[in-house]
Amino acid sequence: MRYKKDRLKFHLMYTKLAFCVVFCSQIIQGQIDTTYYKKIIEITKDNQLKLQSLDSIIKYFSKNKKSKQTSQYQLLYIELALDMGENEKAAKRLIRYPKISSLDTKKKRKYYYSLIERYEKATRSLKKDSPSWEVAYMKGLYHSFLYNSKESIQYYDIVIEKIDKGTREYRIALMNRGLSKSYLGDIVGAFEDLKKVGKLYLEVGAKTKYLGTLSMISDMYEDIGLIDEAIEEKLKVISLMQGGQDYGNLSYEYALLAQSYSRLNDNTREEEALKKGIDIIKNVESASDREYLQAVFYLSFVRLYAGKDQKKAANYLNKLYKLGKNPSENPSIDVDYKMAKAKYLFYNNEIEKSLQLYLECLKISEEREEIHEMMEINKDLSKVYEFKKEYKKALFHDRKHTQLKDSILNLQKSNTLSYYESLYESERKGSEILKQQEEIRTLEDEAKAKKLTMIVGGIGLTLLFVILFLLRNQKFLKRKNELKAKFSQHLLLSRDNERKRISKDLHDSLGQKLL
Repeated sequence: MRYKKDRLKFHLMYTKLAFCVVFCSQIIQGQIDTTYYKKIIEITKDNQLKLQSLDSIIKYFSKNKKSKQTSQYQLLYIELALDMGENEKAAKRLIRYPKISSLDTKKKRKYYYSLIERYEKATRSLKKDSPSWEVAYMKGLYHSFLYNSKESIQYYDIVIEKIDKGTREYRIALMNRGLSKSYLGDIVGAFEDLKKVGKLYLEVGAKTKYLGTLSMISDMYEDIGLIDEAIEEKLKVISLMQGGQDYGNLSYEYALLAQSYSRLNDNTREEEALKKGIDIIKNVESASDREYLQAVFYLSFVRLYAGKDQKKAANYLNKLYKLGKNPSENPSIDVDYKMAKAKYLFYNNEIEKSLQLYLECLKISEEREEIHEMMEINKDLSKVYEFKKEYKKALFHDRKHTQLKDSILNLQKSNTLSYYESLYESERKGSEILKQQEEIRTLEDEAKAKKLTMIVGGIGLTLLFVILFLLRNQKFLKRKNELKAKFSQHLLLSRDNERKRISKDLHDSLGQKLL
């Protein structure tokens, strides 16, 4: 039996050694990829080795920016770590989960949440109604992703209360709580949280993160319809980024600034912002980032020039094709590309092609529930159908556009009103606090004055008492000296009279004896 165990140990040791040799040789040859780790996971019964292999696969996919594969193996890693009782390793992966957004199905989301609950059950040391900060943090992230703002705020409150301000998790919790507050209409509270986060990022020297919070504040201003304030914040971000090396984000900020000018129908400043932004792209090191930014700016130029300068619009459409990739294959710019091209085609009298693209865009926007996009598409569709003299459809899309525009305006007015009400309330509370502080200061000054008066009065009374005591003592001493002098004089007089009496008696007694 012992011999078998020894053989098993030797076999495991030999397997690990063989793996190390193969692994090292593959690294030297530059051929290492996930295949080897996957084979190890399939063959080995050593859970620790499985965990290490999963970790290597995660790092590989993360490095190559494959978020879906990363999240898939992250979940496997977490599950195995929990099975092994490696709760700290599981928590590290749960807390630093790369992208919850990569959980694209309800089943995956439920599974992720079940892992959080498994971790909570394995590590619970507190009451059920008061989870540890790790659990609260994970649940906060989960509910943030699902836009369950009330629930996420509750969990982030626990995190913010329990952990140190200097930690990364504290900053993320505070930032996400601010975003959740903005979704609930508490704009002032959201601004307060984001400004606090910005200060914390400055304290730790994370300038890029600080600028990111300023961008979020700018987006919030834009969402509630305060475009001028949004532009002011964007210009502040751009001025802080000038002279740095983060050309990609600086370029993108100019693209966002151009969008804000577009919403104000200020085409001159929109064009100026786009030209400044596109001029910076050449300094971006990453080829993929550079191509993405070029696509964003080319689309913006197409939208700007379509109907005003068709030659320039056509030029930028051609530049898009020359990038070597079909923009419609990129989900993040697919609708923007189709809308820009549809607008160009409409003004180029290619009505049917334009109509087809607009209808495709509308379908995608409705699925994504992008209200701003739906509003713009319905507006353009109304123009297309009017040109085709299909007035019934034109009227339908015009009404749709008006409804969406009204709903956006009402929401913006509501949010703006809520913002100003909250601002007024906070200012009123602030003025009340200042008033109370002023009253407290006045009372403190009065108390100090009374105390000083009492001290001075006490000192004065003490001095008066001392002076009176000294005067009385002096008078007493004078009287004592007078009495002493009088007594001495009286004593001397008494002695003199006594001498006279004795001498007289002696004289009389001697006189009698002689007789």
